[in-house]
Amino acid sequence: MPDHDAAPPPTQPDAATLRAEAIATLGRVGVAEGEFTREERLLRQQSGSEASPGDVLWALTTRVIERHTRARDWDGAGLVYLVQARWLHDHEPGVDFSEPLRLAHSAAVLDIQKRKHHARVAIDGKRCCPACAELDGEEYSFARAIEEGPIPNATCELGWCKCTWRGVLPERRRRG
Repeated sequence: MPDHDAAPPPTQPDAATLRAEAIATLGRVGVAEGEFTREERLLRQQSGSEASPGDVLWALTTRVIERHTRARDWDGAGLVYLVQARWLHDHEPGVDFSEPLRLAHSAAVLDIQKRKHHARVAIDGKRCCPACAELDGEEYSFARAIEEGPIPNATCELGWCKCTWRGVLPERRRRG
């Protein structure tokens, strides 16, 4: 006998909706719809089959990241890594999104370092979960933050760690 109280299984958006979502997502990082269409056509020619909107998004965002990285625009690269992670999280269940999210955090550290106002970075974990709150305020050198990559926190209870980096000003020595 069917269980009428059970929630219906989640549905995947149709291909047109997914394509529109990919185009809108790419627009947020400066990729126009025409570029999406050209890349879609190129991937179809290369593979002999339809390219998924996710494949097109991934190819185009990877190019945008390369441009930002060459220009040492860490803020721009971090934003695009974040877009990649969010796409995987929202549209490709079961696919691990932690690597692009980790790269987004590394780019944030590099951006803080590039600005030369701060001596090191600290984790801002107040607005996340209790496991992340334990890391709140922990300070790292720029190199250690990138090497260890403590955020996104692997033990975060939310599934999408909301921790961020903040710059720590150098201590000023008192005269006299």
